[in-house]
Amino acid sequence: RNLAAVYLLQGNAAESEKLLLTPNLSRGDVQALRLRSRAQLALGKQAAALESAERAVAEGKKQLDNLPSAEGNRRPLLSQRLAEAQIELATRLLGESKDSRERLDRAVDLLEQAGKELAALPEAKDLLRAAQRDLAVAHLRRGRLRLSEAENQINKNGVTATTLKLAEDALADLQQALDSKQLENVAQAREAGQALCLAALAAARANQPKAARDFVTRAGQNGCELVNPYSRLGTELLSVFIMYRGTNAPLQREQLLRNLPRLQGRAGNSPDAATLQRVLRALLYSTNMALAYDYYVSGRAKQVGPTLRAAQKSAPRSDDEDAILQHNLVVVDINEGRSVGEKTLERLGQNPPEALVNLGILQDRRGQPRKALELYRRAFERGARTPKLREWIDTKDRLLGGSAQ
Repeated sequence: RNLAAVYLLQGNAAESEKLLLTPNLSRGDVQALRLRSRAQLALGKQAAALESAERAVAEGKKQLDNLPSAEGNRRPLLSQRLAEAQIELATRLLGESKDSRERLDRAVDLLEQAGKELAALPEAKDLLRAAQRDLAVAHLRRGRLRLSEAENQINKNGVTATTLKLAEDALADLQQALDSKQLENVAQAREAGQALCLAALAAARANQPKAARDFVTRAGQNGCELVNPYSRLGTELLSVFIMYRGTNAPLQREQLLRNLPRLQGRAGNSPDAATLQRVLRALLYSTNMALAYDYYVSGRAKQVGPTLRAAQKSAPRSDDEDAILQHNLVVVDINEGRSVGEKTLERLGQNPPEALVNLGILQDRRGQPRKALELYRRAFERGARTPKLREWIDTKDRLLGGSAQ
């Protein structure tokens, strides 16, 4: 085993592996299995290196679990060897080129176990610090991955209970990484700043705006650097996103709409800024749509139309989003006494189904209750969320002598 270690130090990993593959060293020797993992890693045999590291941990646990009570004085040594094997295996898992939840979960579990083993060994303080440092990095990377998973799910399905839980888990990981005080914050490794940036986003996604604002303030003080092109706006972009996520009041939305055009000007119009401009336009669109709804429910009808038209100008939309916007603009036209919207409602058809409801209302106004009833029924079947629609259908059925459907 010692000769294999010397070969490894000399850069002769092939000869080292050859010695360490002999049967007497491949069974029961935690140190030899760890050395073999290192030799295999040096030879580019990642899968074999991971397997050897797993075997070292399994053997270390076995030796500790089966230690006779008469040999209790050996427990500290075996505990340290197990912890060393766990740290080495976690290093292999963290060394993979692409993170996965399975590997990161395993790495966190191993490093937490190693930390417990080493905390009881006063002579292993340096090793304990190494385990704590690796654990902080593992939490940082798992938090980043969980946040990425939440963002991907939101892009596909919108905000759900699942995305909220992913964001909360990401925030817990990032908070643990920061609380450990093990993250570096030097020019070459802005880990603390990165963790604070990610924590701000996670808190925003987890509906914790106060915590998000606190994180983004600290991030700016710790050199948080976003990737290009988001780096053009830095933490100010995060602040705007947090305001967007945490805003429910019309006054706050109005303030956001005053800030976003200024950021658009700073972002520029070069080809590499196209993604950044898309994000800002999407924020403008969503904020205008939300503000239009605020104005509608608060009875400020005159401000609904201009706000919807501002949304129309702000960003390209999906087909469904565009249909909803066109429908809402038609409703504004009708409520303001303009009759130009009926053809648009007919063109929209059942997308959204509320278009059918409004066509029915127009038929009702013309004294065509049967046509209105048919349109109401079609809207109801397609999931229209108009209040009292079921009640309207039942009432017309009774008045017209039909049966409720």
